[in-house]
Amino acid sequence: QHDPVTSWREWRKEVATRHPGLLVLLAHTELSQREPALLIGTQSLLARPDVSSKVVRGPNDAAPIVVLMACASGSQGDAFGSLPGTFTAHGAGAVVATLTKIAGRHGAIASAEVMRALSTAGAQGRSVGDALLEVRRNLIARGALLGLLLVGHGNTEIEVMH
Repeated sequence: QHDPVTSWREWRKEVATRHPGLLVLLAHTELSQREPALLIGTQSLLARPDVSSKVVRGPNDAAPIVVLMACASGSQGDAFGSLPGTFTAHGAGAVVATLTKIAGRHGAIASAEVMRALSTAGAQGRSVGDALLEVRRNLIARGALLGLLLVGHGNTEIEVMH
């Protein structure tokens, strides 16, 4: 467990030095010059066209799983692609995203549930898709309809590494 980063510059540095297999973004989505963008911290904005492999992984790193917990992160895009598609195009193995606006507290709850399920899946040799299905079921069973709004992008059949 690491301290949260609050700027994209710091994010790139952490990706380069820590080589994470799991990237968790608790962000805000907005439009920046008509491009979907992710805001972390209070002022650090990254537009979809500015997502690069340096945001996702180091040159020799395995493809990480990205949890993109931000309003409508699974449906935000433009004529050139979606946010999750951009992350997979730049090296993410799979991306978990949301279909609509969510409250910050719901994003935190969903992120914690995703991380628990990925940890369990890693210990059992199961896939990202299996973990996402477990998250959806658990959230819906608890009455949190947010479970219906989580989607997977990329290769969700990859095995979660422990």
